[in-house]
Amino acid sequence: MHCAACSASVERVTRKLPGVERSEVNLTTGIMTIAYDESQCTQEQIVAKVEKAGFGAALHLEHPAPATVQNAEDAETAALKRRKIELIAAAVFSAVLLYVSMGQMLPFGLPALPLPDLFSMHTHPMNFAVLQLILAVPVLYCGRNFFQGGFKSLFHGNPNMDSLVAIGSGCSFAYSLVMTFLISDDPSYVHNLYYESAAVLISLISLGKYLEAVSRFRMSDAIGALMNLTPETALRLPAPDKADQAEEVPVKVVRVGDYLQVKPGGRIPVDGVVTNGASSVDASMLTGESMPVPVGVGSSVAGGTMNTTGSFIMRAERVGADTALSRIIKLVREAQSSKAPIARLADDVSLIFVPTVMALAVIAGAGWLYWGHVPVSEAFRIFVAVLVVACPCALGLATPISIMAVSYTHLTLPTTSRV
Repeated sequence: MHCAACSASVERVTRKLPGVERSEVNLTTGIMTIAYDESQCTQEQIVAKVEKAGFGAALHLEHPAPATVQNAEDAETAALKRRKIELIAAAVFSAVLLYVSMGQMLPFGLPALPLPDLFSMHTHPMNFAVLQLILAVPVLYCGRNFFQGGFKSLFHGNPNMDSLVAIGSGCSFAYSLVMTFLISDDPSYVHNLYYESAAVLISLISLGKYLEAVSRFRMSDAIGALMNLTPETALRLPAPDKADQAEEVPVKVVRVGDYLQVKPGGRIPVDGVVTNGASSVDASMLTGESMPVPVGVGSSVAGGTMNTTGSFIMRAERVGADTALSRIIKLVREAQSSKAPIARLADDVSLIFVPTVMALAVIAGAGWLYWGHVPVSEAFRIFVAVLVVACPCALGLATPISIMAVSYTHLTLPTTSRV
C-alpha cells in the first residue's frame, strides 16, 4: 500500500465478503483488523480477495520469532537507505534539469542563467531537448515505484494516488519525447517540452513518501524499544528463603506466585511485590521520574523497570500480557490501528478522488478536442495538465497519515531514553 486510496480499497473489497462485520486498515503500520463470521468466511478467502485487488496479505503474528523481526528490520533499514539515495539522486538531476529548462525564462525581468551555446534552445534546439531527456531518465528510474504500483493498481481497477503520479508524469515525459523527435522538422516544438514537470513532480512526491517512511520506521523502532525492555530470562527460586538455589528460566514460563530474585543492574521481569531485601528502582520508563525510587518489603515493582543498587526477592503478581508494560504495548498498537476522524475523511475522499480526477482529465481533453476544435497535441496537454495539477492534491491527502505517524512516534514513549 502506498496511500490512503490503497488502504481504502482494501477495506472496500474485504467488506464485501460475506460475514465480514468490520474491516479497518492502518496505512502506517500495514495492519488490517477484520471482524468476520468464520462460518461464512475464511482467512484464505480474505487473503485471496486482497490479492485480487492488487495487494498482498498474511496473518499478522503478535509475537514473531526474534530472527524474523531482525530480518524484517534489516530489510526495512536497507530499503529506507536505498530510498534516501534515490531521493538525493532524483533531487540533483531535477535541479540541474530545472536549471537547463527554466534558466532562460526567469520572471520579473531577471537575467537569464548562463548556459553553453551548445545547449541553447535558440541555436541548438535538438541538443537542448536531448540534454533534458538525459537528465529526466534517471529521475523517472528513481521513481519507478510510482509507475510499478500506480499502473498495477490501475489495471486491478483500484487506481490510487500513485496512479495519478504515474499517469501525469508519464504522459508529460511521453509528450516531451514525441516533441523531441519533431524538433528536427520544426524547431518551434522546442517550446513544448515538459521533461522538468515530470522530473520535479516525481522528486517532490518522493520526498513526501520518504518522510512518511522515516516516520513509520521510527514508530516501529519505538515499539521495538518497548518490547526490548522486558528481559528474556528470570532467576526463579523454589522458595523465598532459598536464594542460593536460583534457576535461570525464560520469562514466558514464569507464573503468578513464583518467587524471583532480581540482582543489581538487572531489569525486573514481571510485575510483583518485594518480599525480601531493599533496593532502588529506575521506573522512568513508566512514570517519567528521573531519580530511582526506593523499594522495600511490600513495595510493588513493574516489569521492565531497572533495579539499580541492591538485590531483592519478589513474588510475581502479573505475568505475560497482564503486566503494565504489555498493556502499554497493547495500547500503543491499538492507537496505531485506530484512525483519527481526519484520516477517515481522507480515506472516504480518496475512494472517489482518483477516479474523479481521471474522468475529469479525459472529459477536459476530449471536450477541447471535440467542442474547442484544438489540435490533438493541445488536447493531450490539457489532459496531462489536469492530472499533474491533481498530484499535489494526492500529497495533501497523504498528509494526515504522515502527521499521525510522527505524532505516535513522539507521544507514545516520552520517557524512554532510547526514543
